[in-house]
Amino acid sequence: MSGGIGTDRLTDARVRAWVRKAQDGTAATKKLSDGRGLYLTLTNAGTPAWRLKYRLATGERLLAIGLYPEVGIKEARARRDDARKLLAEGVDPVQAKRERKAANLAQGEYTLRAAIDAYLEHKAQEWAPGTLRKEAPRLRNDIPADLMARPLERIKRSELVAVVRAIGRNAGRETAAKVAMHLGAAYTLSVNAGDLPQDANAAWNLASALPKAKKPTPHAALESLEGLGDILRAVDAAPISPAVRLAHKLLAYSGSRVSPVVEAEWREFDLDAAAPTWTIPRDKQKVKDRTGDHRIYLGPTIAADLRWWRQVTGGKGHVFMSPHRTGERLTPYALNRLYLRTLAMGKRDESDRHSLHGWRASMRTLASRAGFSYEACELALDHEPRSKIVRAYERDDRYEERQRLAEWWDAQLTAAQSPEGGRVLPMRRAGAA
Repeated sequence: MSGGIGTDRLTDARVRAWVRKAQDGTAATKKLSDGRGLYLTLTNAGTPAWRLKYRLATGERLLAIGLYPEVGIKEARARRDDARKLLAEGVDPVQAKRERKAANLAQGEYTLRAAIDAYLEHKAQEWAPGTLRKEAPRLRNDIPADLMARPLERIKRSELVAVVRAIGRNAGRETAAKVAMHLGAAYTLSVNAGDLPQDANAAWNLASALPKAKKPTPHAALESLEGLGDILRAVDAAPISPAVRLAHKLLAYSGSRVSPVVEAEWREFDLDAAAPTWTIPRDKQKVKDRTGDHRIYLGPTIAADLRWWRQVTGGKGHVFMSPHRTGERLTPYALNRLYLRTLAMGKRDESDRHSLHGWRASMRTLASRAGFSYEACELALDHEPRSKIVRAYERDDRYEERQRLAEWWDAQLTAAQSPEGGRVLPMRRAGAA
């Protein structure tokens, strides 16, 4: 049975809807039951987690099944059924889980994947859901599968160093340093839990193996439409997947940061409105303590491209799925690889360089020169245009001007991308046809 009363009553759509409402504080219940004791709830940090409730002679017990969406409905049900089989044999599933772990430890079979899963389960109690969505793929997808399947005590420090250095080459030092930090924390958690001897901690201070961090410099950004048009045409001609190509175009046309683009979900878009919008949940934004989600207006070109992509993909779940990993979304690495490898952006002359984050600076600079107000330019990028005190009294979000800005920027890039590219189009004033 699916979607009704009884066992296996949940559907993917119902789970996603409940998670959204539960995280917003508007759900009617604190947990969502699938039957036979399996239910979905939120951790203290707001992360969805599967739990199995069962009874023994000594009382009621709970078994942690896994985090959602990493563990989907089918996998959660399979784990529930396995636990129920143990109960039918008179075995406590929680105790059996502990004994399996102890047996693996005794045989030296406690793997890196098991350590990372335990670490993410531990951090789910304190991380916001957006943080978990961002960090979990870094650990689960960017570490080689053969290393993930190997026992911790059989992994050499040199192998972990090679992994984080490779990530650094592909995605930058900052990302590699975060992976190194998480690996170190996962190993330390295993040591503290008695799962790994202290002297076998191969991930201790792993970030020290990375090159010294450079002094922060502004993201490279072109200030000419001719140069921006060259990049858009180069991406169109590049041997990349349609998902990566359109993700890059959304980045350029929207002024968003990279993470919200690769994490974008169809439910965030209203593409059929008179003024199409993309509303990014606050927990996906860099600044998470600001009131309200971030609304981005979409010009006609990018909105039309997204409507076409919705027809191609079915318009459910994540907008940009990985062309290499079935069922998984794109990661920032896909766009980083596009710039670092395919376009060889780092090898260009200083005056000809542009970065992914640079699209925000380009839009901000050129819009300001075109006469858009300081407030509209800043709010379009989800910046605070004034101090918090001023914003407490000045609450105008400049939606009408931001819509005109989005349409103007859309027109600039569309014209720049054409073979003649680079002609600056005038700003459309309020009330203009």
